[in-house]
Amino acid sequence: MNKPAGQTLDLRGTPCPMNFVRIKLELDRLGAGKDLAVTADGGDTGRDILRSLREQGFVVRNVREHEKWIEFAVSNSHG
Repeated sequence: MNKPAGQTLDLRGTPCPMNFVRIKLELDRLGAGKDLAVTADGGDTGRDILRSLREQGFVVRNVREHEKWIEFAVSNSHG
């Protein structure tokens, strides 16, 4: 799962809570302040991911909702 910095993570079809876990693992790998562009399932799943990330102190921005998926940028402010 080696991916370049400034990467994207497509989690469409990945079930909860694995989608959230994969985002957290990738952010830990990237380090503080690095952006990760995420595409995930929309609806309740997408809202749950965004809420959980924000509750844990991650910075979420540029949220774009499509009919069946969402796109957003997230970074780790934990250091």
